[in-house]
Amino acid sequence: MKKTKKARFATFLFAILFAVMAWASYSLLINSFSVTSYWGVGIGFTLALFFVFVILGRSFGYTRALLATLAITVVISLALILNSTRGWPFGIAYYHGILGWKFYNVAWPIPVLWGALVTGFLMLKKPKRISPDPKVLFSWAFDTALLTMLASLVIEPLAKSTLAVTWVSGGSFLGVPMSAFLGWFIVSFTASVVAIIILKPWQNDFFPAHYLLPLSLTCFSLLMFIFSTQQNIVLIQFLSAIGIIIFFIWTLRFKTLQNKALLLDQNL
Repeated sequence: MKKTKKARFATFLFAILFAVMAWASYSLLINSFSVTSYWGVGIGFTLALFFVFVILGRSFGYTRALLATLAITVVISLALILNSTRGWPFGIAYYHGILGWKFYNVAWPIPVLWGALVTGFLMLKKPKRISPDPKVLFSWAFDTALLTMLASLVIEPLAKSTLAVTWVSGGSFLGVPMSAFLGWFIVSFTASVVAIIILKPWQNDFFPAHYLLPLSLTCFSLLMFIFSTQQNIVLIQFLSAIGIIIFFIWTLRFKTLQNKALLLDQNL
């Protein structure tokens, strides 16, 4: 019964998050992109981070989920701050005021967005059988990092095309250096390892992620598709379309797993 109540709260949060993404999509469809298009993104990203925290809490308890979510966001923030001073691990880049207040030259919505994505991917790739075996945990963190890197192939070029960020050296992938994508792999892998250590997942019974998690990523991919269409970046349109298909398939699969798990939970 507890799982059912948590699911209702997750549904409520998803409804708000969906409304925000729907409004953003509508705005992109009827208006040309401008500086004001980024207004409110920080609120949306914060809502997304809170949503994935709740999803994580359903499986691992809210205390450990909170610590893990904060740890992921802090690791990402420290990496971005390091990059702003040393140009590593992403490459020398400058965030502009279009994204809002900056901390150590890093716009605050950036670590919030990536914290939400890494936390969501970590839950999405949670293996069914978890043990303290380092091979299992390494594979879990690796898969999470790989998904994050693939997401960066969509997000970073869009950020550059809208002048949210400027890369000093440019790059071979739509003007973004390959170090940016490799950097996101390294940072998200590190953040995932830290989160897994905090969560101690081998101490919990398996419970699948709520199907609203991949559904939210389906909606986010659709938003990126609309965004890339507005910016006329065909390659990003293609990658976003692939994301829509994959995450929607995962939504159907997780819905089936969740129904079985909830039925078992109600019978206990």
